[in-house]
Amino acid sequence: MNDIKLLGRLANQPEMKQSANGRSYAWFTIAVPRQNDRDQADFIRCVAFDKLAAAICQHCGKGR
Repeated sequence: MNDIKLLGRLANQPEMKQSANGRSYAWFTIAVPRQNDRDQADFIRCVAFDKLAAAICQHCGKGR
């Protein structure tokens, strides 16, 4: 399994959904500023599952 750590801000409000088999997940986008140019950012689409998804939707919002 890959382990990636990103430091940035949420570009939009996380969306909580449920899969066909009942597993909950959350989609969200992180804006990560570029190291050499702080005025530009890369937008990375992420997904979290189960308890982590619920925690992200409960405690995180756009811009945090």
